[in-house]
Amino acid sequence: MNASYLVTGGTGGLGSAVCLEISARGEIPIIGCRSGRESEAAELARKCGGESITLELSDTVSIDGTIATLSDRKSPMRGVVLAAAPPPVLARFGQIENADLEYAWRVSVLGSQTIVASLVKHCFRKQKAGSVVAILSAAMGDGERLPMKGMGAYTIAKFGLLGTIRLLEAEFPWLAVETISPGFIETSMLEIFDSRFMDPLRQQGMVSNPEDIAVEIVDKLLAPPSPRAE
Repeated sequence: MNASYLVTGGTGGLGSAVCLEISARGEIPIIGCRSGRESEAAELARKCGGESITLELSDTVSIDGTIATLSDRKSPMRGVVLAAAPPPVLARFGQIENADLEYAWRVSVLGSQTIVASLVKHCFRKQKAGSVVAILSAAMGDGERLPMKGMGAYTIAKFGLLGTIRLLEAEFPWLAVETISPGFIETSMLEIFDSRFMDPLRQQGMVSNPEDIAVEIVDKLLAPPSPRAE
């Protein structure tokens, strides 16, 4: 029986590419979409042979309803891609609005933790197997490079998601837990940037196609799990 994989933010530029790639690998994408995007999700589901479901990660009632639906499915739930994130609001550290930071945190941290914890409890634990891939961002920097300036609440929330994922990895060694930190991807999120900033990056080949990143994500999602110490 084909397995099912939930994609949060499934109607976004990257999320939809991930859904199409899951389908191309012979599995079933469950397209999680926020309210108001149901028609787009339904159309994508028809295109990729998946299913659509309304999932507001900022609303625990919506998450509970999603889990109740997913746990009753005949096709086993095998994994989740955490692709949902509010579009960045450009702001320096001292200019971040409380509402922007709270919403980004509710989606990327609280919502992601709640949906994954529920999937572990109601779906993955039954088979003691599952796969979680969290989409972070190159804007977070790395051990040698500081975070990108001006990305405001978006970057802070991504660090919160990273902490959530690391704790998940520590507490459930039987889960396959992966992250990916792509740079600029050709999606509507780039509309926040001035073309004078983006066009040179495109010319230098520094902006990726969502389809290429989706292949990397689904490779991680479907890879055989590597055993970790209890």
